[in-house]
Amino acid sequence: MLFEDIQAVQRDFEGAAYTVTVYRPRVDHHYERIEQWSGRTPGDTHWRVTCRNNITSLYGIAATSRISDPEDEGRIFRWLLAERFDAKGNRTVYEYDSEQPSCFAAVSETDRLTNANKYIRRICYGNVIPYLAEAK
Repeated sequence: MLFEDIQAVQRDFEGAAYTVTVYRPRVDHHYERIEQWSGRTPGDTHWRVTCRNNITSLYGIAATSRISDPEDEGRIFRWLLAERFDAKGNRTVYEYDSEQPSCFAAVSETDRLTNANKYIRRICYGNVIPYLAEAK
């Protein structure tokens, strides 16, 4: 599904070095740029998707926006949408909460991990002060 000449480039993001791998679908109808940002520590990976309208979406930017194995943070199941911004200064931030084991009936959940899933807690958006992506 991906091009064979995928190249990784080194970039600096918030003071930490990341290796950025750019992916491109074989058939690209939406003209999106998909980047995987991998840090030095296991599990320190997030995704950036920029569409043709110059709207950038960040997935899994923090541990709170990733669903992973509770015993091994490096085993990520899903990267959740954490932030979205555009060139006009609009920005939306998504915050998640983890499951709370106290909310489940003990009988029905005896053999299930009850602390791995995440649920949306809050969505913050606005442009009173325009967001500048270059400052990040």
